Formats: sequence, C-alpha cells, structure tokens
Amino acid sequence: MSTVLAVLEQRGGALKQVSYEIVTAARALADGLGGGVDAVAIGPANLDATGAGKYGADEIVIIADDAAQLYQPHLYTRAVVERARAKNYKAILLGATAQGK
Repeated sequence: MSTVLAVLEQRGGALKQVSYEIVTAARALADGLGGGVDAVAIGPANLDATGAGKYGADEIVIIADDAAQLYQPHLYTRAVVERARAKNYKAILLGATAQGK
C-alpha cells in the first residue's frame, strides 16, 4: 500500500526537473515508513510521466486535461484533493515552487 503521494509538475507536456526531486524525496520517506509511492501528474493528454518510475514512483497516475497544459490552480487543487481522499496517505509531497505553494 502506498503511503506517500508525490505531486508532479509539468510544463508543455514534459515533467519539470523538480518532479524527479519530489519523487526521490517521497521514495526516501516511504521507505522509512515501510510503504510505497504514488505519483500524480496533471496535464495535457500527451503528458509523459513515465520517467518518475525511474526515481521511485510505484504507481503513476496521469490526470489528462488539455486545459491543464499550463498551470490552472482550480484543476490542480481539485485533482490532488480527490486523489488524496481516494487513499489514506501519510504524507503528500509537493515542490517548493510557485506552483507547489
């Protein structure tokens, strides 16, 4: 069972570097808690988030919405809240970026 949710960031359908840092930190935290890592990415239908698996994500969920090509606070917030409610995560990690804040 996954214990940590990593919220990934993208721009133009490609993951931003901070996403890999988030997943790496989530993996370290999950290992300490004895669980796994889910990653969620919100973006256009052509978003490729498979690279997050190389950094420790056990499951990658892509919420495809072409309106999210660029950051849309209401879409991102709703998607993360729905995902967090779907499972009982012990932690949710976001980047220390303008988007994450």
